Amino acid sequence: MKKVLIIFTTVILSNLSKAQWSQVNNGLQDLSLGVRSIAGHNGKMYTGTLSGFKLYKSSDYGNNWTEISTPVISGIPVSTHSYGNRLFFGLNVSWDDLYYTDDDGATWQVAQGGPQSSVVRGFFTLSSTLFCYTSNLGVYRSTDGGTNWAQINNGLTTLNVVKIEAIGSRLFACTINGGVYMSDDNGDTWIQSNNGILSSHLAGYQLFRLGSDLYYMDQSTGRYKSTDQGNSWNSITQPSFWGIKPRIVYRNAQSGNIYMKNAFGVFGEIDSLFVSYNEGANWTNITENLPQAFNEAEFTEYNGYVFYAFDILVAGEGVYRRGDFNSLSEKEEYDIEIYPNPASDKINLNSDQPLQSVAMIDISGRTVLVRSLNFNKSCSLELAELPKGYYVLKLTTSSGNQVSKKVIIE
Repeated sequence: MKKVLIIFTTVILSNLSKAQWSQVNNGLQDLSLGVRSIAGHNGKMYTGTLSGFKLYKSSDYGNNWTEISTPVISGIPVSTHSYGNRLFFGLNVSWDDLYYTDDDGATWQVAQGGPQSSVVRGFFTLSSTLFCYTSNLGVYRSTDGGTNWAQINNGLTTLNVVKIEAIGSRLFACTINGGVYMSDDNGDTWIQSNNGILSSHLAGYQLFRLGSDLYYMDQSTGRYKSTDQGNSWNSITQPSFWGIKPRIVYRNAQSGNIYMKNAFGVFGEIDSLFVSYNEGANWTNITENLPQAFNEAEFTEYNGYVFYAFDILVAGEGVYRRGDFNSLSEKEEYDIEIYPNPASDKINLNSDQPLQSVAMIDISGRTVLVRSLNFNKSCSLELAELPKGYYVLKLTTSSGNQVSKKVIIE
């Protein structure tokens, strides 16, 4: 049985106020039209400038950027997704709109059967199945790691999809003019799920999960919550810190942290970025010293850093990085054995320090297993009922610090 010894270097969850944002634009040429998209993959960061449609890669978390080839001329990604060793770019062009790289951007391949002449708004992974959603062609699915794709719109009568979410194995699609659709068969068929949502509130804008609850909002005043996996919806009064509305809600698959970018003004007023480490029970404002902005290209968390990329509406600012999402106040090391990895039906943990708990998080950011360890230094986790794929093992030590490691179930 193969054992893997991992030395974790982790950061204590404390003193968020000490973290600040800083620009990391060295090597990015001509920010006059801003940047679009920001992604982390295989220890590297990717972004693109809209002036000249240039694509860049950084091997040191944004300290230095180097230009690389784009998938197509004038093809800067609108959306990105990392899955295993493959990075996907969703585009907005008049030909093939979905590309991937298996060699960190040295070469690009067209995803066969993917959308054309559309906008790939985003991606979602459920177990080992990949989904992407578009502005006019509905939903696409891949079951072979993203090489081949097919449309799966049976029952989806509105093809302008703005978000995909899941609770357990149930999928949800948020659409413009159709409200919410759900699927219990991995996207083979869709049915509308708008029980309790007013017919005037079907122009969907946002759909996200906090714990086991689902939240939906339309483009006007509709704010709804479902506590029964989308079977019914109840109107809610949104929390004041949402401002006008959450513009972006992003769950990081690596850490399980949830980020919410909220709009507070119409023009010229600063929006705010919040983070929750506990499924929305508490939120911390991490806007700090970011420039005033009404819009941005994207933000992401990768390997402990948060990146914020400004687009043409805040031209010239480029990319900002926040030191570490849990602050940089102190570091500790842990020796932990995890074996076997890859695993099939069971995985074993041995730690040099007592552990409070362990959780398994799937690649879409859902917590699929939680175990209290009562400050023991070893345990075994049964994995036979979990689908094959990539997971993050998140451990909380006796001192309250958190460490993470990728685990593969095959």
